[in-house]
Amino acid sequence: YYLRALGRLADAVEPMRAALEIAIARKDWNNAARNAENLSEFYLTIGNVPQAGSYAQQSVEMADESGDTFMPVATLPTLADALHQAGRVEEARDLFLKTEAMQKERQPEVQFLYSLRGFHYCDLLLEQGKYLEVQDRACQTIEIAKQNQWILDIALDHLSLGRAHFTEAQEQGTGEFSKAAEHLDRAVEGLRQAGQRDLIPRGLLARAALRRVQGEYGRAQRDLDEAKSIAERGEMGLHQADAHLEYARLYVAMGEKPKAREHWAKAKEMVEEMGYHRRDGEVAELEKQLEAT
Repeated sequence: YYLRALGRLADAVEPMRAALEIAIARKDWNNAARNAENLSEFYLTIGNVPQAGSYAQQSVEMADESGDTFMPVATLPTLADALHQAGRVEEARDLFLKTEAMQKERQPEVQFLYSLRGFHYCDLLLEQGKYLEVQDRACQTIEIAKQNQWILDIALDHLSLGRAHFTEAQEQGTGEFSKAAEHLDRAVEGLRQAGQRDLIPRGLLARAALRRVQGEYGRAQRDLDEAKSIAERGEMGLHQADAHLEYARLYVAMGEKPKAREHWAKAKEMVEEMGYHRRDGEVAELEKQLEAT
């Protein structure tokens, strides 16, 4: 079902493919790399992770062919993100580090990856439990975003910081979630202001998780309902899977096992079909919780 979304979105993807073919025929490697990158991001959004990875790899190869020293800095993080979603974490990490080294050659005054590529790297680091490193990174990159008045980047840094403080509070067992809540509220507000609808669900899902842990189940469900609605209207497969996973966690917390199992089964189906193997561990962990309850 989820991959068949391509049929409904054919009008959007066919011109992108045509533009890529034209650029390749003309040996216009800069535009070819950009078009392949756009296709990768498109397929990742709808939930075809293998196809996203294929186009991302193509974009990197054509960026190298172009001889433009900036293009790899633009295309390598796209491949890294696709690899991360496919569960190939170490390969993704190596590419992010390679990109960061290349960026430092161009901008020696900037220590870390920033903007969307920095956000994606922080996303990977949080998955590895490196919340203190994420706090360090995002505290510095948000200053770059503020200086340039980049609304979207400011929101993404707040999202990284919110998730990092949330993870820290959970790991340390402090129950102190005020910093996490403040950053996540700012993230959701900023993502709305930026009008980047494909990113709004990320903020809502993160805030829903926080509210679940705080026992604010009604508010958590409202965030989840909105995230799921946006994801369904935009045919955003990965966000839909993430929403089902968080619904399952919420219903486990509420003691509603049948509803939790229903959402877990939907998430498991989507993760497998989309090649979204980044979530395999979470699916397995939820299954254990459902068996134990």
